[in-house]
Amino acid sequence: MKILQIFNRYVFEGGEENSVVRIFDVLNERHDVRQILFESNDWNDQGGAINRAKQAMAMIWNPASVKRVRKELESFQPDCILIHNLFPVGSAALLRYLTDQHIPVVYYVHN
Repeated sequence: MKILQIFNRYVFEGGEENSVVRIFDVLNERHDVRQILFESNDWNDQGGAINRAKQAMAMIWNPASVKRVRKELESFQPDCILIHNLFPVGSAALLRYLTDQHIPVVYYVHN
């Protein structure tokens, strides 16, 4: 089975990130697993009111994250998608986009 795992890393590593790594390692023993990792730190150094407003909007719809996932879906063609966290960089737009692709999605709620 081909599985695409998506995770938005937090600024500080914690239990959820450790769980994502363990799940990836276990699944990868028997399946073809790829990851897309978004980095919250990418937005850390972008201060100012305008950038913060853009980031707030991008949490709802981030076209760059959708484009990145679309490219991976086209090349990898997974049988299912495993999501752990999409916020803030991945964005809620991915849920809408992935639903439209008719690929089964499993969404972990760790916290």
